[in-house]
Amino acid sequence: VCPEDPVQLNAYYSTSLPAGYTITWFTGACGAVPIGVGDSIVVAPTDTTIYYVQCIGTCGVSSCDTIQVNVLDGSTSPTSITASNNNFCGGSNSTLTVNGGSLATGAQWTWYEGTCGGSAIGSGNSINVTPSVSTMYYVMATGGSCGNSLCASVFINVFDLNVNQVPFDTVCGSNGFTLTGGFPTGGTYSGAGVNAGVFDPLAAGVGSHPITYSYTDGNGCSDSAIENIVVLESNPAPVSINASSTQICNGASTTIWLDSLSNVLITGRMWVWYEGACGAGVPIDTTYNDTISGQDTSIVVSPSTTTNYYVRAEGGICDPSECIGITIDVYNLETNLLSFDDVCGVDAPAFALTGGIPSGGTYSGTGVTNDIFDPLAADTGTHLITYTYTSGGCTITDSENITVNTSPINVHYTIEAETCSEGGILIHVHSTDGSGFYSYSWSDGSVDNPLTYAQPGDYTVLVSDANDCTTLLGPISISEDLACIEMPNTFTPNGDGTNDTWNLDFSSYGSAHLTIYSKWGKIVREFNEVNISWDGIFEGNPLPAGTYYYILELDSGIVQNGPVTIVR
Repeated sequence: VCPEDPVQLNAYYSTSLPAGYTITWFTGACGAVPIGVGDSIVVAPTDTTIYYVQCIGTCGVSSCDTIQVNVLDGSTSPTSITASNNNFCGGSNSTLTVNGGSLATGAQWTWYEGTCGGSAIGSGNSINVTPSVSTMYYVMATGGSCGNSLCASVFINVFDLNVNQVPFDTVCGSNGFTLTGGFPTGGTYSGAGVNAGVFDPLAAGVGSHPITYSYTDGNGCSDSAIENIVVLESNPAPVSINASSTQICNGASTTIWLDSLSNVLITGRMWVWYEGACGAGVPIDTTYNDTISGQDTSIVVSPSTTTNYYVRAEGGICDPSECIGITIDVYNLETNLLSFDDVCGVDAPAFALTGGIPSGGTYSGTGVTNDIFDPLAADTGTHLITYTYTSGGCTITDSENITVNTSPINVHYTIEAETCSEGGILIHVHSTDGSGFYSYSWSDGSVDNPLTYAQPGDYTVLVSDANDCTTLLGPISISEDLACIEMPNTFTPNGDGTNDTWNLDFSSYGSAHLTIYSKWGKIVREFNEVNISWDGIFEGNPLPAGTYYYILELDSGIVQNGPVTIVR
């Protein structure tokens, strides 16, 4: 037989076995090593073996009979398997070694996993295994003329540690948070942006980041699970809103927008506009930065009352940003222009227009320049004056008439020549047909009538009466030949050193002839020179105090007379 093949041995005897006797089987020698009792036994020898059998009872034993079982060249089954490590964590390994047994010619030790037979996992006296779960391993001799032996087995216990991590939600924003979802609990987290179990999106940055959850159990086994955290760029809040005007008139419109320099918009997102409250109701419009070609960058609004507008960034997975707002003030303007008094005469002075409410507007109409009304420019008649007021882009007007009537005052003038001491050249204005109480305003600033000491040149005079009617007279021309020479009219020749002589200077003329008369017409002194100094002496004697008279003739044709008084 082949080694370990079962062989049934049967004992035969001539008579019935007496009571109290048993059949006993031995190997090695008769009565040496009992291997069984009974009429027959099954043996599985590994080597050629002689088996012995005898009867044993109360009266002793019988003689032995023998039989030899010849064993062919074949393999014997291994007795056991030795493992270098029977209990370990997943990922570790163990070396398995066959014990006992023998190999026939051409046979080998063949190893199996899970069952004895099937697909072999290796061959040889020993193999190295790395089971992920607890596993039974087998080995048997295969090959040779007698075929396969029986298997020996060993159980490798792998501690079952399954570590899992719940997938992370996509992260928007910059706020850090504590990492959770690892099982079994009590492990640790590691990865970009992770510190002491807290994930910091700002430290990690935008993108996908693998986060590792590691756990070690009481057996010293460690395992880990990896899940990605995706950090998206949150919608950045707008910074400032621009408006073409924040103050408009009811019925007008204004444009509002976000400039791309100070307001960053992420690709794929948009600015969403709301009216009244941030995120309330249906958006009124959407815009984009001007870096996106072909998209609206501003909105036009026409509120009827003062209104708040809000805008925020929306789009993508992340929540909308915070809002910022702008207030558009709407004005319902009213203006009123008070009535104007009539103007009497086109010669009335130009005057600033007033009476527009509220103040700060502008006036326009016939005869109006820079809010000044000029009756002469407007001329007589009724003229429409318009007051225009603008605020917050709102413009409103009101109008009133101003009437310029013809002045009833008629004026003419006469020029009268008096001595310099009596007024010189006089311009006398004669006014009629007015309401009386006339006033005069001369071009040289004088307010008297007549105008005295008129110097060569042109004059105008504005004549007004008690009803504020005005007529302008002029120009009135005074020629050079009507000029008056101003002459001192007194001196005191008393020897006190003050004003003792009558001093006259006509050096600006070519020549001068001065004749002085007493009050009876007698010549008391005569000069033919331009610089004159008279001490009041006649024929060597002082003239008595009194008034004397002179006649002055200058080379320019001017002839002037007047008094001079000697005071003693």
